[in-house]
Amino acid sequence: MPGGCDGQGRVIGGMGALPGFGWWPIKAYKPCSALYAAGLEYTRKGQETNDVLFGGVSLGKEGSQSLDEIKRQANKGIRIK
Repeated sequence: MPGGCDGQGRVIGGMGALPGFGWWPIKAYKPCSALYAAGLEYTRKGQETNDVLFGGVSLGKEGSQSLDEIKRQANKGIRIK
């Protein structure tokens, strides 16, 4: 396909895009520029990175709030250990 598009509106990236690594089990895709040029919208497929790397572990509401507070403090230059 022109520009590396796979016919489904996406371009492969990551290790799977390297010559000889078509067998690589983890595929990373991004929208094909021709998709947007045609006026179409990209729809994600597959698993989220969090699901793949961490088994879909969620911090939950309290953990998420704690992480947000750590980030706010870090942005102020305060390091929380």
